[in-house]
Amino acid sequence: MKIQQLILIISSLLSLFKQRSIETILQTENPLLIVTSGTFNRYLEINDNFFIFIHSPWCKWSQKFETILLQINRHLRLEKQTGYIGAIDNTIENFTEHFKTSINDGLLDSSYTYPSLIYFLNGKKLDTYNSRINFDEVFLWMKR
Repeated sequence: MKIQQLILIISSLLSLFKQRSIETILQTENPLLIVTSGTFNRYLEINDNFFIFIHSPWCKWSQKFETILLQINRHLRLEKQTGYIGAIDNTIENFTEHFKTSINDGLLDSSYTYPSLIYFLNGKKLDTYNSRINFDEVFLWMKR
């Protein structure tokens, strides 16, 4: 019974998400945007500065990184900075399988591990963060 309830809740949330336009979602105070294979290209099209966070909820490093990204996102919104942070849950969206088109187009690399943070400028992959996971370093990297 509990699994059926969970499936029903998830289905309801997904249908709510699909009913809202991406532009509406971007205008809210949503902490991190949920990125799926179906929304990835659209987010890139409508954002000049876009960061993709590839994570897995059970990974302790992903959890630490997500906490830092939530803090950074609050700072960016308070400072009225442009740029959004999207999150790909690798346990739901099998990265290599669901993002095959983006990988083939050179936007993404199939060898990402989690957690990974990728920076896109005007729809083109510009850089991947590969330093220590702490607020100051990640924040400075994102603001440059």
